[in-house]
Amino acid sequence: MKATNPLDKSNAPKLNDDFSNYFVINNLPKCSAEKLPKLESLIRKTLEKQNLKIDEDALDIPLDPATSQSYGVAFVRMNNEENARIGAKIFDNFKLTKNNIFATCLLPDFEKVMQTAEDLSISQPAADLKDLRAPILDTKREQFFYKSGKNIIVNYFDSRLAMTRE
Repeated sequence: MKATNPLDKSNAPKLNDDFSNYFVINNLPKCSAEKLPKLESLIRKTLEKQNLKIDEDALDIPLDPATSQSYGVAFVRMNNEENARIGAKIFDNFKLTKNNIFATCLLPDFEKVMQTAEDLSISQPAADLKDLRAPILDTKREQFFYKSGKNIIVNYFDSRLAMTRE
């Protein structure tokens, strides 16, 4: 007898494929199962300060079975997409310690984040731009600026070349 997928049956319940009410918190401290309630409490209290309540089973911090430590990630289910976006914004750049600055995203965006290459390189700028504030902060020499087309030119006053009247 061949096994069939129970979800293919006509009376199978419809599963919710929309994960827009979830957000992911990354860069959590890795901790053991004993310290996990303290981390969960921090997340819940932070959300409650913004009047966002979550159900008891709406927070999942998975544990690595090999090490019994958390992976450093949490999945949070909110009651709607708007609250998920607010929750993600609350925890984005949330600084727990100098080594644990949280990064967040909505769960539908998580797959895009995970597809980013590890050796991501930033493209080089098309032109080498110099700091335009440097000449302005130079108090030892007199300078003047003028615009030539799209360029701003900085010239310095050279007292040796200045004409003097006698």
